[in-house]
Amino acid sequence: MTVDVRLTEAQMAAFDAIPNDQVSGIKPAFEKLSVERYLDPAIFEQEKEAIFLNLPMPLAASAQLPGPDTFLRQDIAGKSVLLTRDKGGVARAFVNTCRHRGVTLCPSHELQTGKLVVCPYHAWGYAMDGALTGVPRAEIFSALNKDEYGLSALPCAEGGGMIWVGLRPEGRYDFSVETGQLARELRGIHLDQARHFKTKAFTVKANWKLLMDTTLDSYHVTRLHRNTVASMFSDSPVIVEPVGLHLRNASARGNFAREDLSDKVAMLRKVAVVTYQLFPAATVILSPHYTSVEMFRPISHNETRVEFVMLTQHPQSAEVDERLQRSFDFMCRVFGEEDFWAAELGQEGISSGDLKELTLGGMENQMRTFHGMVDQQINKYYQKA
Repeated sequence: MTVDVRLTEAQMAAFDAIPNDQVSGIKPAFEKLSVERYLDPAIFEQEKEAIFLNLPMPLAASAQLPGPDTFLRQDIAGKSVLLTRDKGGVARAFVNTCRHRGVTLCPSHELQTGKLVVCPYHAWGYAMDGALTGVPRAEIFSALNKDEYGLSALPCAEGGGMIWVGLRPEGRYDFSVETGQLARELRGIHLDQARHFKTKAFTVKANWKLLMDTTLDSYHVTRLHRNTVASMFSDSPVIVEPVGLHLRNASARGNFAREDLSDKVAMLRKVAVVTYQLFPAATVILSPHYTSVEMFRPISHNETRVEFVMLTQHPQSAEVDERLQRSFDFMCRVFGEEDFWAAELGQEGISSGDLKELTLGGMENQMRTFHGMVDQQINKYYQKA
């Protein structure tokens, strides 16, 4: 049963600030952004070291591990992670490598169910808490202590409907925002009560930040998406505020009316666009009947794996799932054939070397904010080192 959780005061203040028209609040701007941040492999390596390996990563929606004894492989920035939910319902994360011969333990990216993860090579078996429980012909190992051969655990925390992981086993990660203020806001939009409907993966020939740009740029929505979702949105200002390193975006739908605003998320879904950019590379977008989660997983400086996850608060039924399937197929076209296509065109265009800088106007300021945060984290890391 869905619990009636109301929005936080910070969320309501952001939605109250949405202007009634398409002009108020837009401040003209003319800023520049170097194209090297998308092209330089050395910058990409700095991002991996200072950001992806150094900060908590949003690796899955909680609903993707729907119950005890489930597990899932997630890859990001050259690391393969095994996410599990143990018999007590606790989400855990491990290096996805068998401790015997270093083989990738879980080769599939699909949800798996079972009390053991079994290595495909020699059938060593690991429980959902990472403990080594099964070794065929254990007598052939002269000094094997199973207690010392459990999976390498990764720092992990769950909050507000997202699972966060630190990619260094011995790293020290601060999850206080992700399990505190951000978790409260994500609970306010019922992310923690969601049911996983379906996931689709894309491989996009573009830098991960170009993909994040598509989630931050409100200028493109009624133009690039003119034949799909444009009519559902208003070409209006976006209220952008930080939640730690993350960003909350609030803007009007095409049917926005201030008198319809409520502290209940069901009403909010109908009249406002609510988006959370989860630093560094994920986004949560509310629609009237479902929630989209996009997770951008950099492979190289010019290639990214994207996972589009559709979540819903509606209980499962043939009628509901048929409607969701139509929405899922539609959003796969919107993301894949429009947003991701535009990102690939951007990567192709700037790779020619003829353009040194990109120009940002007054409806692209959140991009400048995001890239400033990326630069800040890189500078902070290397100054500290």
